Amino acid sequence: EYMGVDTASMAMDGASTSLGKLRTSSILKAAIFTRVGLYFLTLIYHYFVEDYDTSTSIYPGNETTIIHKLIGMYARWDAVYFLHIAETGYEFEHHHAFFPMLPLLIRCVQYLLTPLTYFIVPRDVLVLSGIVVSNASFVMASVVLYWLGVRVLRDEQMAYRSTLLFCLSPASIFMASIYTESVFCLFTFLGVLALESPGQRKWAALCFAFAAATRSNGSINLVFLLFNCIRRTSHFLRWPSSLLVPVNLKRFLGEWLLCLGEAILVVLPLLVNLHYATSLYCTPTNPEQPAWCRSYFPNIYSFIQDRYWGIGFLRYYQLKQIPNFLFASPILVLSLQGIVTYLHHLISHHKLKDALSFSFGSADVVSQPASTSGSAHTSSSSSLSTPCTPTKSPARARATSHSFCSSVPKTPSTTTTTGTTT
Repeated sequence: EYMGVDTASMAMDGASTSLGKLRTSSILKAAIFTRVGLYFLTLIYHYFVEDYDTSTSIYPGNETTIIHKLIGMYARWDAVYFLHIAETGYEFEHHHAFFPMLPLLIRCVQYLLTPLTYFIVPRDVLVLSGIVVSNASFVMASVVLYWLGVRVLRDEQMAYRSTLLFCLSPASIFMASIYTESVFCLFTFLGVLALESPGQRKWAALCFAFAAATRSNGSINLVFLLFNCIRRTSHFLRWPSSLLVPVNLKRFLGEWLLCLGEAILVVLPLLVNLHYATSLYCTPTNPEQPAWCRSYFPNIYSFIQDRYWGIGFLRYYQLKQIPNFLFASPILVLSLQGIVTYLHHLISHHKLKDALSFSFGSADVVSQPASTSGSAHTSSSSSLSTPCTPTKSPARARATSHSFCSSVPKTPSTTTTTGTTT
């Protein structure tokens, strides 16, 4: 059991629990093996290829020790900022471009590794803590991705292969370094898995909030919650007249109020980060307030990205960046091809409506709306039971039965039903 999610329920219908455990163990070993292999590859490149970046010297440890020679190459680029924030907090204006979750986790691990300070200088312990956080997060994210793949794809073999490819991703160097990618993936995968797991929706918003505290774009995970809310209330939207019944209207409004609360929780880390910076630099007692303090909505993050890194909307798309796009083109082409193939599959097999209706949160469907009259006629009964009607496609029938019919009671197929349908 992890974050309240029962690992046994991750197994696909009809798949043996032993096979799921075996593949989970295999994924765990593959993730650890790739991290170790990548470390030695990084170490070899560090000593035999001239460094492009020299920021390691900005955050020096004891360069004469063996430990520093083995891990010092990870203290470069953005890792320098995360380590500095973990050590001293947000000292400078441009530090606020980096969100606090990773530095906080590094501090926690450093506290656990405090006994090592008798043998290693504190800064090297801090670097070691960052390496432990990133790589441990990646290993856990790999396992969670496999569970998520089993539940969403309903194909253990496909989930297994996809997770192995995740372990071999060209972006693995970022996952192994003291960067936010691994931690962000872990919290995002856990959030989506919570939406897909029976009775675990309460964990989704919390995991997405942790993701938003890790990276600025974590707030985009709101899309998952929004999609889930639309799906959960879609049956009310199909029959708007059902909202005339007070109990239905109450359930409908209750669902969206809950979604609103979840959305606020997800964006709260971003708002807190902005407010904290405002409280530091935009006080009346500060005679040299920066320019961003005078805006109607002070946003230090956008200001820092523009001033210190020259980043803005569509500003990256310049002719001089063509080599970088060519460098990334294999992954871009594969990703676009995957999206196009998936959409073509949905459209050609008439499954697009099913995918939109029965995707996220399939285990927590709100019960069907109560009837506005005392009787339900044949048309209403057939429309209510349509999603549970077997189709010519076995795969579609299995997916529909698992997601919708397991949560919603089947409507009787009789011509007329006396009483209130619930």
